[in-house]
This record gives sequence, C-alpha cells and structure tokens, in this order.
Amino acid sequence: PMTVTTDYLDYLVDFIGRQVDAIGSQTGIMVIDPLRAAFLQDADAGAENDPTTMTKVLSPLRKFARQSNWCIYVPHHNNRGANRYAGTAAIAGNTDALWNVTRDEGSSVSELDITTRDGILPTLRIR
Repeated sequence: PMTVTTDYLDYLVDFIGRQVDAIGSQTGIMVIDPLRAAFLQDADAGAENDPTTMTKVLSPLRKFARQSNWCIYVPHHNNRGANRYAGTAAIAGNTDALWNVTRDEGSSVSELDITTRDGILPTLRIR
C-alpha cells in the first residue's frame, strides 16, 4: 500500500504465517531486505526517525518471530554521520540483536559488532 497501516501489517504477518505453515518447518530464517524499501518506500523522508512509525512496522514482525520461532532478518543502513543504524531508538527496542558491519575505506577487513539484549559480543574481523 501507499502507507504502512496496521491492517496491512496484520495481513502481511498472516500471509507470512501461512507461508511458514506451508513450508512445514518449525524454525527458519526470513530476510526482508531492506527495511526502507520493504515498509517505508512511500513514507516521508526520515520516517525511520519516528518511533511511532517504526514500532508500528517492527512490532508485528517481532511478535510473529516470537510466536513462530523463526528469525526475521531486516537489514537497514547506517547513519552516514555515525557508525550505527539510522533512525529512532524504537528500531533497537523492537529487535533482539543489532548487527553492525563496518569497513574502513580501502581496507580488506570488515568488522562485525553484535549487540544483543544481553550485552555486546566480541567484535568479529572478517577478511
């Protein structure tokens, strides 16, 4: 739809649930890539900074993940001025873990930092 609505998200979560049931797996991973294109494509610029909008989008997905035992991975870009996700704290508040991949320009090494509800995991360096 042109605007993300509660009815649309209810429909989407129901549709995903039927697909998961059809697959017949008790666990799995679903990738919705990226956050902005999936849910905020027609939203005003900066919609990811609005906690009400982001909670409306992410809360039903989080609830579905908890009920279905499936992992829902939703990539989102970093803020250009900072080395962290762009947007409101409601994004972090509606996730179980934030993965942040960074790489210095010209470097062949990337770093993966994972912050979970239980704390920060050691940085993983990837070449």
